[in-house]
Amino acid sequence: MDNPDQKKVDEKSQSLATENISSKKKKLPPVKELLVGSWNLMTKKLMKMIFMGLLLIGLTLGSLLIGFVFILMAGGMAAIAGGSGSMPLFVTLGLIFGGVFIALSMAFSAAWILMLDDKQEETSVFTYFKRGFPFVIPLFVTGLLMSFLVIGGFFVFIIPAIIISVFMMLANYVVILEGKRWMGAVKMSAGIIAQNFGAIFGRILLLWLFQIVFNLLIQGLLNNPNQTVSGSAGILVFIVSIASGFYTAAYTYLLYKQAREAYDEKKPNSVTWMIVVAIVGWVIAGLIGYGIVKTVKNSNLQELITKAVEQEMGKSGKGSMMDELVGNTSRDMSYTVLFDSINAKRAEVNLPPIELDTQLCAYSTKRLKQLEDFGKFDDNAGFLADAQDQTIWTTFFRGYQNVNTLVFDRTGAVGEEEGLASKLSLATGDNSSLISDKFDAYCARADEKFVVFMMGKKK
Repeated sequence: MDNPDQKKVDEKSQSLATENISSKKKKLPPVKELLVGSWNLMTKKLMKMIFMGLLLIGLTLGSLLIGFVFILMAGGMAAIAGGSGSMPLFVTLGLIFGGVFIALSMAFSAAWILMLDDKQEETSVFTYFKRGFPFVIPLFVTGLLMSFLVIGGFFVFIIPAIIISVFMMLANYVVILEGKRWMGAVKMSAGIIAQNFGAIFGRILLLWLFQIVFNLLIQGLLNNPNQTVSGSAGILVFIVSIASGFYTAAYTYLLYKQAREAYDEKKPNSVTWMIVVAIVGWVIAGLIGYGIVKTVKNSNLQELITKAVEQEMGKSGKGSMMDELVGNTSRDMSYTVLFDSINAKRAEVNLPPIELDTQLCAYSTKRLKQLEDFGKFDDNAGFLADAQDQTIWTTFFRGYQNVNTLVFDRTGAVGEEEGLASKLSLATGDNSSLISDKFDAYCARADEKFVVFMMGKKK
């Protein structure tokens, strides 16, 4: 008759033995097995890898051809339209081309992993490529999530971005071979690496070290002073570089398979810390962006930048010429004084201060160059032509509902002070007057012959 207590002891011993065996399976195989296995996999899949490489070259050339055709189409349609509306057309075609290129790239990435994982040698590379298309959207969405996490981590002193990247480096394999989607793929990738972090990271470092040494050897061969040796080395390096890429692909795939086999799905894993770090990083990025915008809009900073640029362009001293136009004979006044004088006049009639705008400053410089090339005042012909150009609007007048210009010809018979005073009159009904509620931003630039005022009303 069996002893119940002895039976329980035997069952417990068997359970412990099973757990011990299971715990041993959780370790990754020796590095030698990974190195040899990667070589064997590469040699076994070599012909398909070569054909996949040729397919990649074909896809790249095809994408470039499609992009070239898109550019020709956009140029032809813009010419037919007379140049108007060309920018939205280029943007639309660019988005279409970009979307096609991304879809093809992701389908190829999926096809490559499917090819490495396939045990049937008779499957063609085109079949793998066809099978890769269903993974385009999952890979794209997962990529967006990974980008969100990595970029967010970058703004938290960079190091978290590197750590997050390491934990997510197997996510694409999880999407394709495990059928997981975005957050599930990221979570499983992090779990696989976390459970054997030291072993996996050590094997990745070994691969990186191999690539670094290989690149150094390549540079040494190519820089050989002997032209014969250098030329022969170039051919050899090309062949070995391709083989190195194939080996790296096989190595990474096999590392994933070994790590996946050692992965215990029952163990809890979480990516909450990644999400928290990323959110904190994006908040920091938003604050940095807000600070940059506020700084750029600061009129004193704009004046400092303007003076520095003009000094580099050999135009220092132009500000003092403009200051004479507001009736002050001081030679050391700057654009800032003109800006303050205009706002003082606006304050006299209870108008809010006008803003100094960098877009209008850029166009003022462009307009001044037009007048310099023309040699005399062009009755605003250059400005009127630019006002019909959609590219000019999207570049220089973006965000404005209305713009106007005022040009003062300093070579005319009318005195500078009197001429400027008439243009900056207090008559608010004057469509070109800065002392009116029709405009809330401006900029001015001058040379020896002309003063160009640009003013606009923001949307």
